[in-house]
Formats: sequence, C-alpha cells, structure tokens
Amino acid sequence: MSSPLTRADFRTKVLALLDDPSLERYTNALVDEALLTALETYSYYNPLINSYLTESDGTYRQYLDTDFVSSAIRNLEWWQYSSGSATPVIKQVPFYAYIQDEQWVFETKDILIPEGEVLNIVYETYHTIEDLGSTGVVTSTTPAKDDQLIAIGAAGHASRIRANSQIESNNLNDSEAYFLLSTSNSWLSEFHARISGGSDYDRYLVQKKQFNQNQRNRQNKPFEFSSWNDPTIDTNY
Repeated sequence: MSSPLTRADFRTKVLALLDDPSLERYTNALVDEALLTALETYSYYNPLINSYLTESDGTYRQYLDTDFVSSAIRNLEWWQYSSGSATPVIKQVPFYAYIQDEQWVFETKDILIPEGEVLNIVYETYHTIEDLGSTGVVTSTTPAKDDQLIAIGAAGHASRIRANSQIESNNLNDSEAYFLLSTSNSWLSEFHARISGGSDYDRYLVQKKQFNQNQRNRQNKPFEFSSWNDPTIDTNY
C-alpha cells in the first residue's frame, strides 16, 4: 500500500498537467492556492468522516471544545458501559447541532444524559494534504483513488487563476487567453462532474465525446474559398 501523497507530490502532479515542471509559468504559491480550492470542493462532496469522544456535562445543551472543527455533525452516540465490560452498548441519541459564536453546540431531544457519560460524535470535516495550508497539517487524508482527480481540479483552478491574472495585466494575447480558459474549463468540468457522480458525470462524458468529435470535424474539414469568377461575390458588396 502506497503512502498518502504530500503537498510536494501533489505539486508534481499538478505541474505535470500544466506542462510546467520547472515552474517557468506557474509558482508553488499559485499551485498551493489552487490545491486548497480543489480540496475544499472535493471535501464538500466527499467529506472526511471522523469520530470525536467527549463526556456529557449532564445538561440538555452542551458546547464542544473550541478546537472542534466540522462541516456537519452526523450522529450523536451514547456509549453505555456496564459493570466489568469493556465493550459499550451504543445508543443513538436524537439531537440537533449548530454553531454559535464560532463554537459547535448540540442539544439532545427529551434525553438527559448523566454527567460523565461517554459520548461519541460522528462528524464530517475537510480532507487535508500534508504540509498544505497554514495550520501545520501533518497527515494526508485523501483517498489514493482520487488523488489524480484532485490534481485535475487544482490544475483547472491554477490555469484559470493565471489566465485572469495575465489578462488583467495585459500580458496575454487573445489566443493564449482563450487556450488557458478553455483548458481550465475542460479540467474543471471533468473535476466537478466526477466528484458529483451519477447523471452529472454521464452528461459530462456525452458532452466531452461530442466536443472531441466537433474538434475532429473542424480539423478534417477542407478550407472553403470562393474564386473571383464566382458571381455570388459581386452580390455581397
């Protein structure tokens, strides 16, 4: 089993897609920004599922620690231990949760859990890439099967960032700008279609097939021209 990819590994993948391994057109900072954007989008559709153990404070309404970070709370479990048993009986507890003053709060419904009882919170959070971001991330959590997909999303974002920046500073001609933006749109279309799955991806495959066919037709079509002997020319002026 291969080790999870680090920031350096993902940079290599993204720069290979951008055909810029020597960083002549892109920078590591731009690639990192694009990776963070792609990772956030990926995590929205495919969140990391974690568990968080805490103790009941004996009230219906309980604040979680300020360092608890989540995009959504899925389940609240009451782990009930009987005397002499190391294996708990797990009871699902009805609840609702929300963020108040940047801190997660949950409230149980008609169930008062005694103080000191063990609670397990199953929650969704963002995936991480080792060394990426400003929080000192030390572990990569992205599934190996989706590493290339995340790199495709990052390449799409990086290409779009560069195109917009160069257009604003008038450093790109129209054809170069069109190429960058069309490449970006192609990568991002594939990225969003694949992470959302289902009919969206099927629709993307159909559209991609049609686009490729149109490109081939355009390349194979001979040039059309009119000679000066063509009488229709005179009628157009």
